[in-house]
Amino acid sequence: MNDENFRFWSKVDKSGGEDACWNWCAKVDRDGYGRFWADRKQRGAHRYSYMLVHKSIPVGMFVCHHCDNTSCVNPRHLFLGTAQDNRNDMMMKGRDRSASGDAHGSRTHPELIVRGERCGSAKLSELDVVKIRKMLGNGNTKACIARKFRVSRACIRKISDGRTWVHAVPPSFVDSK
Repeated sequence: MNDENFRFWSKVDKSGGEDACWNWCAKVDRDGYGRFWADRKQRGAHRYSYMLVHKSIPVGMFVCHHCDNTSCVNPRHLFLGTAQDNRNDMMMKGRDRSASGDAHGSRTHPELIVRGERCGSAKLSELDVVKIRKMLGNGNTKACIARKFRVSRACIRKISDGRTWVHAVPPSFVDSK
């Protein structure tokens, strides 16, 4: 074993045994992947581990983790794949950070979204919105209402169209009183 390989393996925790994750114990990037200097280049520790066993990584190929542990460098847990293979593996394992639709954070945890009066830049209160909706129902112009509440006509239009303050008292409730 050459000095570089010895230096690499000295930074790995293999205490779990042959089948367990071998965790990188030195520098990691912000995503948790180990970083290792070899041949005057900084490399991904998992990629370096794969190269120690398989000698090379074809151009354009990714070294992916079966174990889903970014700091793991156990060659038994690593496999080659294309960018699409890596993305499919991530999505299949539920690690896609770009969630949308019903999986988006605003749907899964709506209590964490700052809305209405809780928003630091809000100029209106929920009571103001109720009054605005009543005024809109009574035929007042958006410009007149905007002047009264010292907000823009666009703000009143968005309330009217249901694009803002949707969490507040619904317009149908206001109209029925």
